Amino acid sequence: MKRTRKDTRSKNEEKPKEEEIGFINNRILFLVPLLFTTILFWPFSIAHIPVILRRPSFIPGFATTYTISFLFFFLILWANDWLNRKYKWEEQFLKRSILQFFIGIVTPILFAIVCSKSYFDLLGLNITMLYSRHILPLVILFTVGANIIFCLVYQTKLFKKMGNIAQTAQDQQWQEQQNYTRFFMVPNGNSQEKIPIEDIAYAYKDGPNTILKTHDGQSKILWHSIEELQPQLDPTLFNKISRAYIISCTAVKSIEKTENRGLLLTLSPKTTNRVKVGREKANQVMNWLRRQTAHTQWPPS
Repeated sequence: MKRTRKDTRSKNEEKPKEEEIGFINNRILFLVPLLFTTILFWPFSIAHIPVILRRPSFIPGFATTYTISFLFFFLILWANDWLNRKYKWEEQFLKRSILQFFIGIVTPILFAIVCSKSYFDLLGLNITMLYSRHILPLVILFTVGANIIFCLVYQTKLFKKMGNIAQTAQDQQWQEQQNYTRFFMVPNGNSQEKIPIEDIAYAYKDGPNTILKTHDGQSKILWHSIEELQPQLDPTLFNKISRAYIISCTAVKSIEKTENRGLLLTLSPKTTNRVKVGREKANQVMNWLRRQTAHTQWPPS
């Protein structure tokens, strides 16, 4: 059966992404040890490169050093990845700092020394002649530098994650706000008038009618009951404080506590009497006002 171009294209699109180990992908995992090995074998003079390449021991020595460097670098990577999953910086800073030093730095260095000593012993060489003087400082510098880079990458990802969470919360809040009514249509003679939500100070029940009170003092009859009105309003801006009143946070001018732990609210525009809030709703109304207004001195002493 012939394969069509569409089948080939779909298979290419379904090709899995390159797997990542910890912070870096497989290419870097192999390239960094190669670079580290090249630095170790680099001669003091470029003119010596052909001489070194012609030595019979060059290929076995380079391959062995690369293998040790690969395992050494992989151990650093694995240690940081394991620590990031078990001991997060933002949750256990002191404990993570101690473990970062011993597991992320000391352990890989000891591993490199043990492997290198075994290799030197196999060749019949004294490790202190070359390793301690030239290679060990480079191993320590590389280990500390790699740990610093991995920690910085972790912090960068953490800040990015926190920013994404905050942005998601804002987007969710914005989406919820879009589901609420932005305006009401109220009768005005033989026509209808549009009243934006921002213009509404409060709504109250007056007999069989619901009255909208705007910030400029106008009263408008609304074809909705208080119960029908509440779900249409953003709860961050409006609060149903009683069976008869839904108020905007910007309409509250003052608050007074009552003896039965309720509240008396003075609204603007003024009402005939101050609006009562029962004690079962008092705490909820106070918390809502504190979140939505800058009047941190409430409740007044």
